[in-house]
Amino acid sequence: MPSNPETIIHDIQMEFDSLIDFVAGEQARTAQVYAIERGLLGRLLALGRQLLTLFLVVRARASDHTARQSLKGRSLPYHSDKQRSYLSIFGLIKFARPYFYAPSVDRADSLSVSPLDAELGLPLDRYSDLLREMSESLAVEVPYQKTASFFERFFGLGLSSRVLSKMIEDDACDVSAFYQAKPAPPLGEEGVFLVLQADGKGVPLVRNEQGRLQKKEAIVTGLYTSEPRVRRAEDVVASFYEKEAKTGACVQDSSAEDRSAEDRSALRPQQKQLWA
Repeated sequence: MPSNPETIIHDIQMEFDSLIDFVAGEQARTAQVYAIERGLLGRLLALGRQLLTLFLVVRARASDHTARQSLKGRSLPYHSDKQRSYLSIFGLIKFARPYFYAPSVDRADSLSVSPLDAELGLPLDRYSDLLREMSESLAVEVPYQKTASFFERFFGLGLSSRVLSKMIEDDACDVSAFYQAKPAPPLGEEGVFLVLQADGKGVPLVRNEQGRLQKKEAIVTGLYTSEPRVRRAEDVVASFYEKEAKTGACVQDSSAEDRSAEDRSALRPQQKQLWA
């Protein structure tokens, strides 16, 4: 991948012209839509990788190259442009950014730094936050191997089950801090009832010497608030058939007879949190 912004921009413009020809050129006149759609996905991912590379290269070129300070106040002069890898949803990107370094005199002192990493919010490893978000959203629902196969088939990314497991394990450490840092919801958005739910399931792991399955319990809890829901006997019966009762005796709460979509929405769980 070129490291010169002008060269990257030229390549992007050439690729865009090629995309126009791909969907409107001579060969497209006899192509089927699946082939075009599948081909577009791969080429647009490649184009996204070029555009994201351009962003990183431009930011690296504009980055301040003046000396930085270490944790103990030592001056760290600019040393060179050091390359790093970044695996985005568009594919693997390698780019160089300013690297500051000073010879070591105290191992406890930080003697090298690449400030642009923090300015860009780059991860400590090479996996992008968007890639982590997408892969983990899928990996918590299906086996890791299926998640890895999905990203390899449609995005051309090689994510192993071990990598997915490690990402989820690392990011799970931030769950408690995330919820503790969230502000309390406005009182006007909370229901009057506090609802707590819990359910457990024994997950088979291995068989012991007697051939019996040893299990580990997986527990899921739910916490939310809700408004009271006044229902007639007809409403309860109708709920089993996934329809609302159209007629029936009068009730004290007249709004229960003919709830609008907004009314039903207000009865949904408020500020729901799930833990596993």
